[in-house]
Amino acid sequence: MKYSSYALLPAVALAASSSGCGTTAPASSGKTTSMSATFDGTKRTWRLYVPSSYSKSTPMPIVVSHHGWGGSGSSDQSAGGMALQAESQGFIIAHPDGYADNSNRGSWASWNCVGSTQSPGPKGVTCASWANPTGSYCYDSCKKSNCKDNCDWTTCLSDVTPTGIGTKNVDGFIPQLFDYLEQSFCVDTAREYATGMSNGGMMTYQVGASMSSRLAAIAPVAGAFHNGFIQAPSEPVALYDIHGTRDSTVPPCSSSDEYCTSADGWTYSGTAATAAVWAKANGCTGASKTYKTSYDGTSSLSCSIAGSCSGAETVSCSWSGSHTYFASTSSKNGGLVWELLSKNSKASWTGATDPHRLVNITTVEAPRAVAPMFDWLEAPAVNATKHHHHTHYGNPNSKAGCRSDEDAVTLDNGLVTGHVCAPKKLQGVAGARTFGKDEAPCGVGGQGPSDDGCPTDLPAPNNGTHSAWPACKYDVLDAKEHPGLFHCTLTCGPCRVEDGNDCTPEAHAQCPRGAACHVGFDRNTRFGTCLYDAKASATA
Repeated sequence: MKYSSYALLPAVALAASSSGCGTTAPASSGKTTSMSATFDGTKRTWRLYVPSSYSKSTPMPIVVSHHGWGGSGSSDQSAGGMALQAESQGFIIAHPDGYADNSNRGSWASWNCVGSTQSPGPKGVTCASWANPTGSYCYDSCKKSNCKDNCDWTTCLSDVTPTGIGTKNVDGFIPQLFDYLEQSFCVDTAREYATGMSNGGMMTYQVGASMSSRLAAIAPVAGAFHNGFIQAPSEPVALYDIHGTRDSTVPPCSSSDEYCTSADGWTYSGTAATAAVWAKANGCTGASKTYKTSYDGTSSLSCSIAGSCSGAETVSCSWSGSHTYFASTSSKNGGLVWELLSKNSKASWTGATDPHRLVNITTVEAPRAVAPMFDWLEAPAVNATKHHHHTHYGNPNSKAGCRSDEDAVTLDNGLVTGHVCAPKKLQGVAGARTFGKDEAPCGVGGQGPSDDGCPTDLPAPNNGTHSAWPACKYDVLDAKEHPGLFHCTLTCGPCRVEDGNDCTPEAHAQCPRGAACHVGFDRNTRFGTCLYDAKASATA
């Protein structure tokens, strides 16, 4: 079957002009502008970068990039690398902020998508019974009565549709943001794209399915649908899934598994299962074959395309890394994403016809990102001692080594490889407190200091005052070899604030002497994990 609405770009593409062409742009070129508007009675915000080459008479592509859970448009702009590409390649990039209507500790900005607020779904609950026993992830907009099984973990606001899934009433904040950009700037309506990482990668999948009449291509990074919620586009949309093979937060799953469980207990559809559904919708048939990119081999990147595609490409890319942007490097992530997205156009979309519903729009020049001082920086999470060899979470390469109740764990985010002595907890074995057969042997998650059953005798932090806090995670990458095994590691933050994928000096100072804070191992994209002897990954 052939689809006339979709096409790979020829050497020279004929741009389609939006209604904003010829009008005075509401934001300056060559700089980032902070913008806000009221949508459905709620203030929503985003950062917008318009390249220096922008002209009101020359249509430009647009990309909307979605940050990860707990992050922000500012952190995504810094860590994702798309604004640098926008300037050099000539496109407009918006970095919207998810909504953080959760009264618990910290700013848990999030996106309502892929079934994140719809559990139980067609295939049952979307998290393990031990994933969120306190129900702290339930957002105010969801109301406690609607969080039936404690699996809901994002805002319930209308980010794409009122339910966060499906193709009905596709008039949420993000569709309205696309409309606003078309009607306020000179946009090439045939070249509208979406990307994002983690919860933002999930949102990227969702807008691709829900907004398939409009988007030419999407590139989700470390994203997935919840089990039972895979949705395919009704019109072909090119898909470029980018996933780290060592991601345990949103695991890619093995090629034979339809779904698998994350380190913090949520069930996600496997990348292979999702690609199969999208390949069918995109008119792809035949055996998969190698798909070449200019980044092949970088952090062991390799991509494959789902056979021959008559409608739109369905491509799966894997690389040797964890839950982070490709290669844990903003420039490489931005370069790869734009290389993939920019090949595609959709001539059938000629622009929104109804006025956008964003009102009370304000613009100011974006200030330099400042690291937020989270509550846990104000006081030590737990008592720390200077006697490393008497405590947990030490350096496995030290003379003392690890304690008998710890494993020497190596973690690799694709940029650096580090080590830590991680206390081990086994399901069904008595630990610090009693757990039922369906419960974890320690409290999984850890979005702040809590009594989660992990040892609290910590090595002294770098600054001698504020320590990182223990967090428990399921050992999903070795689940088949060691079923029921959990490990405790030290969580630190904030990260990904203004220095790409790095953590702040305050975050590093929370870690024990000799360790530093590194991203890629937590649901919250602004958290890191304390690792010793971190060195460049062999695949970096």
